[in-house]
Amino acid sequence: MVTGLRVARGPNWIYGNDDGGEGHVGTVTDVHDGHKKVTVLWDDGSENNYRTGQDDAFDLCVLDCAQLDIQHFSVTCDECREMPIKGLRWKCAVCPDFDLCSACYNQDKHDTSHPFFRFEYFARTRENVKVPPRNTESPTDKIKAMGMFPGAKVSRGKHWTWTDQDGGDGQTGLVQKLRDFKSRFRSIAEVIWSNGSCNEYRLGYCGQVDLKCIEAAGGGYYYRNHLPVLRKCKLSPQKFKIGDTVKCVVGVDKLKKLQEDHGGWNECMEMNINQTGIIEKLHYDQIQVKYDASTEWWFNQDAFKKVSNDEDTVTIVPGLRVVRGPDWAWGNQDGGEGHLGTVVVERSGSCGKWISVIWDNGSENCYTADTKSAYDLCVLDSGPSGVKHEGIQCDCCLVCPLMGTRWKCTSCFDFDLCSSCYHGNQHDVTHPFWRYDHPDGRRFLVTSRINKRQIESKGIFQDAKVVRGKHWEWNTQDGKRETTPCLFELDDAVSCMFSVEQMKLLQRSHGGWTDAMSQYIPQNGKVVEIDGDGDVRVEYVDGIKWTFNPESLCKSKELKNFTRSPMDSEAVRTILDLGFDRDLVQKVVWRTFFTSQTYFSETELLLNTILDETNTQNTHADTCTLNLRTDSEHSTSSESNLDSNHLAATNSSPCPASLTPASATTTVSKESTATPDDDQTLADKYRQLMEERQCKICMEVDARMTFVPCGHLVSCEVCSSQLKQCPMCRTDIEKVVKTYLV
Repeated sequence: MVTGLRVARGPNWIYGNDDGGEGHVGTVTDVHDGHKKVTVLWDDGSENNYRTGQDDAFDLCVLDCAQLDIQHFSVTCDECREMPIKGLRWKCAVCPDFDLCSACYNQDKHDTSHPFFRFEYFARTRENVKVPPRNTESPTDKIKAMGMFPGAKVSRGKHWTWTDQDGGDGQTGLVQKLRDFKSRFRSIAEVIWSNGSCNEYRLGYCGQVDLKCIEAAGGGYYYRNHLPVLRKCKLSPQKFKIGDTVKCVVGVDKLKKLQEDHGGWNECMEMNINQTGIIEKLHYDQIQVKYDASTEWWFNQDAFKKVSNDEDTVTIVPGLRVVRGPDWAWGNQDGGEGHLGTVVVERSGSCGKWISVIWDNGSENCYTADTKSAYDLCVLDSGPSGVKHEGIQCDCCLVCPLMGTRWKCTSCFDFDLCSSCYHGNQHDVTHPFWRYDHPDGRRFLVTSRINKRQIESKGIFQDAKVVRGKHWEWNTQDGKRETTPCLFELDDAVSCMFSVEQMKLLQRSHGGWTDAMSQYIPQNGKVVEIDGDGDVRVEYVDGIKWTFNPESLCKSKELKNFTRSPMDSEAVRTILDLGFDRDLVQKVVWRTFFTSQTYFSETELLLNTILDETNTQNTHADTCTLNLRTDSEHSTSSESNLDSNHLAATNSSPCPASLTPASATTTVSKESTATPDDDQTLADKYRQLMEERQCKICMEVDARMTFVPCGHLVSCEVCSSQLKQCPMCRTDIEKVVKTYLV
């Protein structure tokens, strides 16, 4: 490309002051008509087309070609010491090995009586042009260059794309200096605007000019007769561009011949024949090809060809994760740019290869995958298809083995990345990488990631919300049941058939489980709603509604036994009306509820259970009396008598469990001299004390757990773990405190 060259009027100029005047500089922005005309944007903002060989006329001269990455390697300016010399090189025809850059040459450095050779591009023995001594030129042939040089006053120009960095349209700034950008030298201008901001703007970079000159500044002088004219043969020598993937396609003998005057030959170059590499730099008809971190060579471009798409493809297998490719022409079938799909099948036909893809949004379509037609898709991840690089570890996330595409840095020794880290810009983004699509060793060189457009990938990733897809075969793992006829109807009386632990399992994916549901397990409820999945919503007498798995319910004959508590039933009320002690009835009812998850619906059954409980207590009392009498025989005579009235008063206190077995035993033993009737009374009181200390639920061990906030001490540690409400007062339990009685 010649776009970006800085030019001035040439020998056949016929356009008056179209350029702003003699010496004013412009930039080539486009090429026309087989390189016989070019478009030039002058620094003052005007633009026109000019001849570069049309009708054998040449309207322009090349003032500076450094913007095309023209360098003269290993050549140093013997005045300013610039190395390598960028742009035009001037070599003294008299003095041995004496070179000047354009700036020093036009400033009359070195002996002006010496003629010079002009080199327009890098080469060893390439044809050069001899120019006469500078002191032989008339003063009118030495022209002052004018334009966007340091000190010029500028405003936004034709290719401006930087919003209001300048403070707004019409604002002005001053050029501070010209800078290099990448390998395009003197192609950027640094500007300070009137609002104080400072930024850099294109001045020939890739043929773009962001600025125009309001007041031109001087850029030194040049000898107009010494400059090369802009002609066809010098416009576009390159067949490639930086970043192209290329391969040497000639044999050793031919490559040796082509390398004459093109960097020379090295025996190590033979190893890179038929290997792919990436173009790092261009200099006229020479290319610098990089193969890995330590291998790069300058070659004659005629020995190379660009690697085509068909050489940069992967084998199509089901499971590949893909995105839209370079020839995509199907709108938003994929859900939008960046959305992923999965290859499910490959087909071949008269029209070539095509593959079927299911996109993550559920849509499915077929796309071309043929080297003779188009490439609709790119492979984002080959890991799901089984590609694995054994023994290779990602040097960022340390995953090993590396699955899917492997990325190996060409600049660092033995440094690999997985696709996630590579696309996440881990490691130095200025480094090019080798891409390994398969562990067979075949690789492709890709350019650095710097300043590359990134596309956000979208689809089924972590936190994505999903439903069943086309190939679902996992029954009801997602919680969605196949619709079956419901066994219940609205207003049916139902109850739960299982224990709390079983209900917790059945409720998964059927409305879930909360501990508050446990108290409704033994109760009857009424069906008030049946949802689309067959789950049943049941309403209880207190108005609370719960959703149940229908497999956990059974029909009840009637709804008359609605309860909110095991104590709130007709059977319990009848027994209490008969005069039975409420504490005894409550103990029996709650113990039965917590041990079997059932309640008493029949009065006779409750009565028999209470009578059995009374008989058990009497037998326990007889045993206690016998033991007490035995203990009394061993009591010492020195023990003082304890007032039995005091013992009775203690028994009537609000918290009878505060008496300890030791105190009770001591008190009874001190009454060893009492009458048999007194012994019987003491035994009864002791039995009462022991019963009051027992857990009111299991009736087997002492109560140790105090409920907060009500303060009741009625449960052992095991039973308290199953309670959400105090069985005495029905207060919600906020906290349980283990209590030791002394």
